[in-house]
Order: sequence, then structure tokens, then C-alpha cells
Amino acid sequence: IQKTFFLALVVTWGHLASFGVSWCHLALFVTTFRHLGLNSNNNGLYLTP
Repeated sequence: IQKTFFLALVVTWGHLASFGVSWCHLALFVTTFRHLGLNSNNNGLYLTP
């Protein structure tokens, strides 16, 4: 499940990038993920450009 989610995230990120989403929006997205607690040391999911 974890790997599938990661792959889906990468694909989504690629699509967003193709639509010209700025780094500011990506940073906001990462911040939101951390706020939701999805980016934790437990699952080893790190969103870095």
C-alpha cells in the first residue's frame, strides 16, 4: 500500500509539474502534508524537491 501511494504521489506530482505549478505551491503542498501528519518518520515518506 505504501509503495502504491508513493507511486501515485510521484505521478500526481509529475502531472502538477506539467501544468506549471510553481515551487511555492509545491512547498505549500508539502507543508500541508506535514500538517496533516502524513509526512512522518514512521512511514519514511519525505517530499523534497
